[in-house]
Amino acid sequence: MLKITKSDSYTFVDLDGKRQPIPDFRGRAEAMDSKPAADHAISRMGSVIGLDSLDVRLNNIISRDSAWTRERRAPRYDALCEALLPLGKPWGEAKKILGNRDLRPEIVHQRAREVLTKAIPALTPSLEKIVAETAQEARVVDQIRREVWTPDPADKDAYLKAREVRDVLRGMSEPERARLLMDAAKLGRLEVLGALKSDPFGLLVARLPEGTMDHAETLALSAAGLGWLDDWREDAHENLDHVVALASVCRAAILAAVPGEPMKLPHDVKPLQTIAAEALAA
Repeated sequence: MLKITKSDSYTFVDLDGKRQPIPDFRGRAEAMDSKPAADHAISRMGSVIGLDSLDVRLNNIISRDSAWTRERRAPRYDALCEALLPLGKPWGEAKKILGNRDLRPEIVHQRAREVLTKAIPALTPSLEKIVAETAQEARVVDQIRREVWTPDPADKDAYLKAREVRDVLRGMSEPERARLLMDAAKLGRLEVLGALKSDPFGLLVARLPEGTMDHAETLALSAAGLGWLDDWREDAHENLDHVVALASVCRAAILAAVPGEPMKLPHDVKPLQTIAAEALAA
């Protein structure tokens, strides 16, 4: 059962005894359509640390930002800049080594890799922390969305009512069942959708035409005045995908900075996509 409280400045969702502030999505469409994104230092971090080619790859990703998403992502961009900044010194040393023409290229490359290799262990936990913290919001909003369909614990008959709804739906043909579900969704009858989602075997949902349940959920949330929840979920997951892409590009650029075969991470270092998935499932 979703509980929403309001203060003078913020609207909150109560989740596990904690207040989760709801972002204000009222200006989202306008900001996405008309306002240019504010400049951010992340666009120049490749040049700052001396790896100019990284700027192109970073800008290819952040160029997709709107004014809305740039503001929302700015704290993560700040964290990425902070994580990359310490690499400026070791990469500067590595470039000096690469400029040595008195030694064979393979020796020069090896020595340059050794300098960078010492700096990479500090980068990995920084990037993993940024990804995990970004995933936290997406995980929370996923949990909040699940709470929407959970019966009110104060209603002692809620589970009995849900079972009765499922019994009625089981007696219908598949077209009738889908039609009733959509009618309930348009009226914002969250408890009807909740009854289907709480089916211990999941058979009723599985028998619906593909995409019907997702569409019904979107309609029901909108009709119940909770359409912002889908906006929040979309925004949080897009932010996570975006930050994972940026962090992955940064790490890959460092590993490939020295000519020749890219450096390899230790076998126990996980892909950042895995870090994100684990944080979502936590």
